[in-house]
Amino acid sequence: MSKLIASATELGKPSPSTHCDFCNEFAGGTNNAFYTRYHETPRSRTLLATENFRIFPSIGQLLEGYLLIAPLSHYTAMDEMPKELALELADICGRITTVLSRVYGPCVCFEHGARGPING
Repeated sequence: MSKLIASATELGKPSPSTHCDFCNEFAGGTNNAFYTRYHETPRSRTLLATENFRIFPSIGQLLEGYLLIAPLSHYTAMDEMPKELALELADICGRITTVLSRVYGPCVCFEHGARGPING
């Protein structure tokens, strides 16, 4: 996997949100949609992890091979991330796209989601 550029802690990362499903899930909590639906089977849906990001299938995937890449620190949009994390994310996206393209054909990486502070 990619060489880590810097940890979010070193970059002055924001605290995990107590209202965010992903923050709760990544911290091992039980107050999130994944735990509510699956309890502890499977125990985790993480397919790949770095110090700053998790790669995992969404709940209710749009199609086979659809994955989410989320930071462990709570940011509501990529423009809030420190440059170093954005560079690491770009590297991860490139690697994931390469692997998925071999299996499924051409694919894309994109940002989606709400800009509200309580959203994942």
